[in-house]
Amino acid sequence: MQALALTGSITYGMAIPIIMGQNIGTCVTSLISSIGVNKNAKKVSVVHISFNLIGTVVFMIIYSVCRGLLEVSLLESPINSFGIAVVHSIFNIGTTVILVPFNKLLVLIANLVIPGNGEDEESTIILDERLLATPSIAISEANSAAAEMARIAKSEIIRALDIMVKYDEDKAEEIVHLENRLDSYEDAVGSYMVKLNGTQLSESDSLESNKILYAIGDFERLGDHGVNIMYSIRKAYEANLEFTADAKEEIAVLVDAVKEIVYLATQAYIGNNINTAICVEPLEQVIDNIVLSMKSRHMVRLKEGKCSIDMGFILQDILLNCSRISDHCSNIAAAVIEIYERHSYDTHKYLNTVKSGDKIFDNLFEDYSEKYSIE
Repeated sequence: MQALALTGSITYGMAIPIIMGQNIGTCVTSLISSIGVNKNAKKVSVVHISFNLIGTVVFMIIYSVCRGLLEVSLLESPINSFGIAVVHSIFNIGTTVILVPFNKLLVLIANLVIPGNGEDEESTIILDERLLATPSIAISEANSAAAEMARIAKSEIIRALDIMVKYDEDKAEEIVHLENRLDSYEDAVGSYMVKLNGTQLSESDSLESNKILYAIGDFERLGDHGVNIMYSIRKAYEANLEFTADAKEEIAVLVDAVKEIVYLATQAYIGNNINTAICVEPLEQVIDNIVLSMKSRHMVRLKEGKCSIDMGFILQDILLNCSRISDHCSNIAAAVIEIYERHSYDTHKYLNTVKSGDKIFDNLFEDYSEKYSIE
């Protein structure tokens, strides 16, 4: 269109309808890209098409009114390349301004064209292998998928910890569903990273790649421990077993501590936040101390006949999984710190170093010990 405009034979009146049609024509790429993807992705393409169709109808009405009722000399003037770009921009900006207040209408149209909410396919993840030709962009895409894993893992752990206080079958089913999503994500991202590592990566990209590979394993394991906790609580619920009052108080403290460490670790990864990451390891040590203390207290209650052996086994399973959750959170935070400092990827080296005489670590450890005390 711009090439034809150079001849001087194309007027604004001729160009505007063609530009409107071109905007509808570009929807073909959206339709092609929606082939083989889930319902939610298809709905995006429907919204894109609806946007252009509605915008074209509105602007063509305005154009027809102006051309039929008014004498607009501009319409008979030759258009140049810049003019075409301006008309195209006005169309898109104008359509956006018009439709932003009616975004729910676009959603309604998408739901009518593509029925269903897509929840049955929400575990599907598609990482475009064409991006492997540009490793830095591919890593960014994989990192976004890993960040979504962090959100899913956090959501699952929170639900698992909540049913420790009060069992809920609906939440239990949600936990299993979220764990299945995590498994799907790990498979997809892991396979993608293997292919990515077969390309030429810079030193910084290689470090990021390693961080993602390790992190997705930790996120998936968080999900496993969340499911384990749920099964333990379900077992107690079905057997009509209950913790003692003292055990419930201790568990409430542990639940709060584990919730915070999961929040810190996932937010540190998602936001690549070093200040949040350094708070994780001191809290992990505090959680280990809480677990050890709870085990000792449980043995005392067991000897005094206040707690049953069956409930003791369940408590041991819960404590083990909470301890493992904090360990994986520690690994995730250590990965963020290692990348920030651009050291070789050695999580254990960092963890051993930070515990030996680090003032920040010591101060945070004291704060968390006071905050989460079961004494």
